[in-house]
Amino acid sequence: MTSAERSGAEARLLKILRQHEGWVAEMKELRHAIAHEGTSEQFVPVSHEGPLVQDAKVAGFRAGEFVVRTWMQIKALTSEVPTAFQP
Repeated sequence: MTSAERSGAEARLLKILRQHEGWVAEMKELRHAIAHEGTSEQFVPVSHEGPLVQDAKVAGFRAGEFVVRTWMQIKALTSEVPTAFQP
């Protein structure tokens, strides 16, 4: 790979990553809160009257919806990254 090709690929990769930086930053914040603080304001506790896991909320979304939403964002990112390296 030549220097020009490398810089072109790097520019395309940075463009792709910038398109996703909003949700990536949100995930990093959430991960940091869970791993280092042990709590997060983004989690809504499940009440004792209705201890259903599906009622739990993460980052303002129902837990199941949050998982699917995050999976779709990761899938979109990983499908776009290889295109940065195509000529």
